[in-house]
Amino acid sequence: MKNRTKKTTEEMATIRTAFIRSSRAIAKTLRFGKAESQKRNYSETELASHLYEEYANEKAVALSFKTISGAGPHSAIVHYSTPSSTSYFKKGDLALLDSGAYYEEGFCTDCTRGFFVGGGDSGIKPEKWQKEIYTATLKAAIQVFMHPVESALSGKDVDAMIRGQVKEAGYDYLHGTGHGVGIHVHEDGIRLSTLSPYPQSVHACVSVEPGIYLKDKGGVRIENIALLHPEGPNRLRYENVVFVGYDWDLIDVKLLNDEEKTYLKDYETQCQLLGTDLMECPL
Repeated sequence: MKNRTKKTTEEMATIRTAFIRSSRAIAKTLRFGKAESQKRNYSETELASHLYEEYANEKAVALSFKTISGAGPHSAIVHYSTPSSTSYFKKGDLALLDSGAYYEEGFCTDCTRGFFVGGGDSGIKPEKWQKEIYTATLKAAIQVFMHPVESALSGKDVDAMIRGQVKEAGYDYLHGTGHGVGIHVHEDGIRLSTLSPYPQSVHACVSVEPGIYLKDKGGVRIENIALLHPEGPNRLRYENVVFVGYDWDLIDVKLLNDEEKTYLKDYETQCQLLGTDLMECPL
């Protein structure tokens, strides 16, 4: 059986294209959610349905898995996969959207973003705890993308590096940080978790998805997908193939260091060029 962990040059190009298409669909859906929240409450199924329309516009042929469209307390349920027509996104809520799609080439996508229901002209601003958990999750999510990682580190070591940012803020999460992605949304051969037996692998495709979940209040998960490339003799570069802008209503800029600000400014510029930014970056 072919080892699916290592992707070919052609497969990596196909993966990049698929994620650009999904990034457009997700960004348009998030912008819809932010805009509608200024005017009215809307249901979890309505947001999911809008996403499906955007995936269809990108010529997706199927979903990678059941979409997670979670409002308020439901955003704190890690595997909440039953969007409800009677659960509404209300001003002041955290919202979480985890989804993916297949395209005709056969590779799947996977991405998670959250946003604040409110902001803008609504006059509703995030609470301190909401900004705290979003910013801590964001800092964790971008760690491996800012600079090369030692290739000798195991999946367990990389998990600890990312998870450490969340722990530093006083939180933790009860799931792994990353899984292999390819023709299946969960592939073996690479894993970032506290129990991972796997090393990092050149040209692997892996998710990076830390989160913070506060029961009965709300949660945040930020998921990007990386292709791993050799960078010199002893390091690996994590290439982010997801381009969906972040919600700056929820980011406490004071908690970002200079390196993080530089990275995020560059990332948001790329999103803006692709038309996949969520809102104006203040950096």
